Amino acid sequence: MVLLVLLTVPLLLVKYPPLQDLPNHLARILILKASPDHPLLRYYELNWQLLPNLAFELFMVPATAIFSLATSAKLFLAFATLVWLCAPFALHYALYRRVSIIPLVGGLTLFGAVYQKGFMSYLLGSGLVVAFLALWIASSHRPLANRIVLGLLASSSLFLCHLFVFGMFAIAVSIWELLDGAAQPRPVPTLLKRKAPLLVGSFTFPAIAFLFFSPTSGASSPEAVVLWPSDLVVHLGYKLYLVSTLFPVGRAGSAISFMAFVVLFAAAAWQKPPGMNGRVLAICISLLICFLILPPKLMSGANVDWRLLAPLSLIVAGAINLSLSASQASAAALCVVLLCGAQSYKVATSWLSGEKDFADFTRALQPLPAGSRLYYAAVNMPYSAAIATPSKLHLAGLAAIEHSLVVPTLFAYRTQQPIAVRQPFEVRHKSLEPFSENVTDIPWDIVLQDFDFVLLASPTEIDIAPWMRLRRLRSEGLFHLYGTSRESGVVR
Repeated sequence: MVLLVLLTVPLLLVKYPPLQDLPNHLARILILKASPDHPLLRYYELNWQLLPNLAFELFMVPATAIFSLATSAKLFLAFATLVWLCAPFALHYALYRRVSIIPLVGGLTLFGAVYQKGFMSYLLGSGLVVAFLALWIASSHRPLANRIVLGLLASSSLFLCHLFVFGMFAIAVSIWELLDGAAQPRPVPTLLKRKAPLLVGSFTFPAIAFLFFSPTSGASSPEAVVLWPSDLVVHLGYKLYLVSTLFPVGRAGSAISFMAFVVLFAAAAWQKPPGMNGRVLAICISLLICFLILPPKLMSGANVDWRLLAPLSLIVAGAINLSLSASQASAAALCVVLLCGAQSYKVATSWLSGEKDFADFTRALQPLPAGSRLYYAAVNMPYSAAIATPSKLHLAGLAAIEHSLVVPTLFAYRTQQPIAVRQPFEVRHKSLEPFSENVTDIPWDIVLQDFDFVLLASPTEIDIAPWMRLRRLRSEGLFHLYGTSRESGVVR
């Protein structure tokens, strides 16, 4: 309970948690609930389909009937945090039938990149996949039909969270079951025949739904991917660097948090008998191999490789089994609470520093009438600065939420989201992005013709060429608002 309070304190300090993708997600919820005459529905349309990434929408749509958009998002994050903290304890109990303080270390990875980037459905799925694995292990002696029902419910729920967590659950359960006879080896054909009804029954429905009824199955990454690059040493070094995405407290804090995991894992391995279940160890090794060989992009999904680390860290936290004295357990708990407290403090101060940017952003847009078309981009900064917390990349979503402005850069891919851009804008505005390292790289011919206002986030003075025909209206902090020649034709 103490850890839950510590890790949710930052949510109480700001109106909108400044997570990278969150404004985009919240604007999508606004569109899903909008009345037919809402200005945003002149640009976007509903696209409800069987998509493997709908958990956030399925929570938020009913929640916003009771609470505000901002409060509902905080409740979702608080619930995801609760699941994240409880899942390793459930796994530990399912494996060893006892309660331990060790699973607390799972809290050290909560504020990692999955959280800070605002991967909302995946965040919830990361905890749920471990919780469902615990339920699966605990049900080992249940009748076949009961386990198939459990498998169907778990795999279907995880499918709605994210395709990748569904895949991780399928891998983990398959390894657990296929190693069931490790102590008394059976011929492989016999083992497969024995386990096939259980595994097929548990995963067939979501697999068929994805392959034949979900548009996501036909999506592909625009970038070529290779599993094994020519420079293997550089590749493995980069993968090692990605481990830092689990920890948000700077280099020193990340090193300390990482070492806590390493020390506990080493102590478990040194202990006799080894302090980790053998089948779960095989699951961890398999997922680690997936992390090492998977490319950053796959099936239109970004950050495919390091996303695996979040659920993997929770599985490790739940699987470590150490015999600790009362004083050792108290000391370990105190260390974890202090580390999590330091993380929460760092996140809170970072979020509070972003409140000025949010206030400046709101003031810059204050005079604009609802229904205006606004193009927003972060410019004159490296991409790493645009996505650094508090992120400036997707603030256009807040313009849609707070001012009912029509912005073109919301996530609205037909194969991934339950909204889509209407024609002809879907094709015409495909090249519009919320980031441009140089102002001149923006497709100004489209922007000047189709948008009423332009808002640019820049830490330096913006050089506006005369041919752009932009009128500077006001500046607030980083944000500079311009009117285009279309301004007189604003839809009100």
